[in-house]
Amino acid sequence: YVAVARVSNLVQTIKFLQEQGCWVTGAEAGGKSVFQTDLRGPRVIVIGGEDKGLGRLVRESCDEIVSLPMFGKISSLNASVAGSIILYEAVRQRKKACPTFTANLRLDAF
Repeated sequence: YVAVARVSNLVQTIKFLQEQGCWVTGAEAGGKSVFQTDLRGPRVIVIGGEDKGLGRLVRESCDEIVSLPMFGKISSLNASVAGSIILYEAVRQRKKACPTFTANLRLDAF
C-alpha cells in the first residue's frame, strides 16, 4: 500500500510536515534528476499535474524539485507513471542503504 493524504490546503500541510522533520520533494519537468537525489529519510513527494506541473505556491514550499530524465521523442510521462518511478527509486535507495528495509507508512498525523 502507498499512503495517500487528501488535504484541503496543500501548502499548509507541506509546512506542517516540514515542521515535523519531513523533507518535501516536488516532482515536475525541469527539476534535477531524481536519480541524483537522496530520497532516504522522512520524505514527502508531491507529484505535479500532467499539464501544468506544480502550482507556484506548492513549488515554492518544496525543499527541492526533481524530474525524470527523458530520452528520445518523449517529453513527459503520465503523472501516475512518473510518481510510480519516483517512489520506486526512493524504495531502491532505502533498500540499498539498509537491505532489511521495509516500508513503515503512517498517516496518524492527519
